[in-house]
Amino acid sequence: MKVKHDSKPWLRLEKYKGEFFQGEWPTLTELFNITVSEYPDNKCFTAFAPTRLGFTYAEAQQVILEVSNYLVKKGIKPGAKVAVTGKNSPEWAIAYLAILYAGATVVPLDYQLKVEEIDGLMKHSGVKLLFVDEERYDLQDAEGKVGLTDKISLSPEKDNYILNLRDPEFTDRKMPSEDDIAVILYTSGTTGNPKGVMLSHQNMVADCFLAQGIMNLYPSDVFYALLPIHHSYTMLAVFIEAISVGAEIVFGKKLIVKQILLELKEANVTMFLGVPMLFNKLLKGLMNGIREKGIIIYGIIRFLMSISGLIKKTFGINPGKKMFNGLLAKLSLDTNRICISGGDRCLPRPSSCSTSWV
Repeated sequence: MKVKHDSKPWLRLEKYKGEFFQGEWPTLTELFNITVSEYPDNKCFTAFAPTRLGFTYAEAQQVILEVSNYLVKKGIKPGAKVAVTGKNSPEWAIAYLAILYAGATVVPLDYQLKVEEIDGLMKHSGVKLLFVDEERYDLQDAEGKVGLTDKISLSPEKDNYILNLRDPEFTDRKMPSEDDIAVILYTSGTTGNPKGVMLSHQNMVADCFLAQGIMNLYPSDVFYALLPIHHSYTMLAVFIEAISVGAEIVFGKKLIVKQILLELKEANVTMFLGVPMLFNKLLKGLMNGIREKGIIIYGIIRFLMSISGLIKKTFGINPGKKMFNGLLAKLSLDTNRICISGGDRCLPRPSSCSTSWV
């Protein structure tokens, strides 16, 4: 049976208009406030490695506001550009939202870039402060120069660790409006130098809810953030989608199959977003294991997979979940509700991605 989708999921925001936001769309900070009011005790940000770290929505909001207070007192003003670079983590997410709560603009940067490339992008966008994890904190370029020195660490190994810089004393600040620039995303895979794409709060929130017009998301969902979160795909389709409905985000840091399977199982992930290469790698490992059991069993499984696909295509019914539950369990995907495979070259809007819904 096909799942019925709410064709206008944004209508649930109407009851909050006038209290939580005034414009056509809430800003990302107003959206987060709405979610916290609805689901304060839901799990929000979780990481299992290197040590377990987790926050409920109410706890995350408190930490975000206190880090935001620190930024405001440090001189971060509305419209200022603040960069974030590092592996996926709750700290990354906290930094992102704290910047927005300060009225500033987030500049997410690829942590695999060379130091001089990161410096170049920060200079191009006029970055005033950098959140960076331990892996890149002390790197120098070929001339022995360190990048921007005004840094906050996303890793507890450093003294200026983000969670140690929280200021509980609120400081007045001008909150962003829906037309303000929320994020500057630098493109990858294009000819020439990366281009900075400026996206407003309205752009991000509208895209978030338009995407929900073709799928149902629930506060009980668990999203797995494995692909780099500075990319538009993971940032919007995982991070922002999850916080818009009160779902949990589990941050994966390494593309290592063994660790991925452990985290999928421990978190009971229901929403798994990846790229074709990742899913093909998981499927190849599974099929190789089946092949080792003999050509007859392998042939039967392949035949049943073909039948399942034909039934889904013809009747809109997906019998695969029941037919292959044992195989899905081996991939720690038996609790999974939706897998999304997006192309690895996406523009900032999710509609630009090659996406399939399984």
